[in-house]
Amino acid sequence: MKSKSSLFCVSMLVAVLAASIGGCKGSGGDTITAIPHRKVVQFQGSIDPQYVGSWKSKSGAQLKLDKDGTASIVSTAATPHGTVSHVLSGKWLLSGQNLLLQYTQQQTVVTIQSKAELKGSSLTLIQAGNHFKTIYFKS
Repeated sequence: MKSKSSLFCVSMLVAVLAASIGGCKGSGGDTITAIPHRKVVQFQGSIDPQYVGSWKSKSGAQLKLDKDGTASIVSTAATPHGTVSHVLSGKWLLSGQNLLLQYTQQQTVVTIQSKAELKGSSLTLIQAGNHFKTIYFKS
């Protein structure tokens, strides 16, 4: 059984969003370093039409934010046991300058908060004290 933090690390290679016990590095330059225990984040905000669409990082992570508030994150990572793909489905909101992604994993609701910087057709998500940064491009 995988721990939440290791599943979360693979998940965030997709998107946005991540934590890892020991850290890992994505193939496209997305870097995750060890992050202390995450705080509880309230899932409150609104849908901003500027963020709606399909986004893709240079490493191949895909983030889809729909106008109805649904979200999907797809990541692929090379591991010693071969390539692993991971898909998360959930919902999203914008709260101030933060993009909130919420999904259910092993009957636990998980909310990820990332600072969002939208500039033209690029979306930069910065998470957990600048320890994880992913730049997405509208596709």
